[in-house]
Parts: sequence; structure tokens; C-alpha cells
Amino acid sequence: MKKDSANPLANEVTLRDNALLVTADELLDAAAMYREGRLD
Repeated sequence: MKKDSANPLANEVTLRDNALLVTADELLDAAAMYREGRLD
């Protein structure tokens, strides 16, 4: 895990960006389900 100690900030930003992308995908999926009437 040399990469982690080399630039922890870059890894932190990457993790945060990935989390935001996943959240955006989940929101889009929820919106699509809502439009199709599949949301409970």
C-alpha cells in the first residue's frame, strides 16, 4: 500500500468522488423507479 502513504489526499479525493458517483446513480435509479411507479 505504498500508494496510500505516497499521496493520502489524492486517495481521499478519489474515494469521495466515487462515493458521490454512487450516490448520484442511486438517486437516478430512485427517480426512474418513481416515474415508473415502482417506488414503495
